[in-house]
Amino acid sequence: MTKDNKTYVNSLELKELCLKKLNENKKAVKVKGKDYYTVASRHSHFLDYFPSASIKSDIISELCDENKVAVKVTISIHYSANNGADLGISQYTGLALERFDASFINRTSALENAETSALGRALAAFGLHGSEYASADEVGNAVKQQATIQKKAIKQTKKNKIPVYKNQNDFINFLKKTIEAESKTSNNQKQFEDKMQPYWDKYEGDLAKLESFSDTLYSQLRNFYNNAKTSINAKGKTNNARL
Repeated sequence: MTKDNKTYVNSLELKELCLKKLNENKKAVKVKGKDYYTVASRHSHFLDYFPSASIKSDIISELCDENKVAVKVTISIHYSANNGADLGISQYTGLALERFDASFINRTSALENAETSALGRALAAFGLHGSEYASADEVGNAVKQQATIQKKAIKQTKKNKIPVYKNQNDFINFLKKTIEAESKTSNNQKQFEDKMQPYWDKYEGDLAKLESFSDTLYSQLRNFYNNAKTSINAKGKTNNARL
């Protein structure tokens, strides 16, 4: 493997370079003061350095039922020394459990979300993570917070008679229609953002899920929102965009 004009035979040295270059090659997201890299960005970075590594996903059947699904991801790397000596295989694992009722997206994509989360934790075990490796307490709190967000969203949806979406595409289409409708009835960008803010608050958990599941889909939605905003004849400036 050649990186930075140097050929690496010792794959342990290549690992050190891979970990060192993460913050140079990928952009981190700040969450409460901690650096966080999306699973997609870390996965892409890892494969740049270890394209032949084995990444295996397994459903943990004993932890699955009609309410939840659990996935284990195992990354296996065959290391070698400078002289070509075999250093054996090292494995890095990640586990994740998702409940089908944890969010709207989980109704149809709990398995995919669990696999993405498990892959993220396996990459973190390898060493590719931000300033923090999420603890069990943090993960547990996130699940509780997501459940709370969902209950509030369902209650507000029924109140406003907004149709519940079934999967990612329905969710994106629903928000695009909302963005389009609100932009047409807004006199300026500030009014448009004020109208959209309750939706960002309501679906904060699902938007985070969408971003983790697919950077591309999330970016498309964000660009749609920004294009709708710039199409409005602004009467004032604002920097309060949340998406």
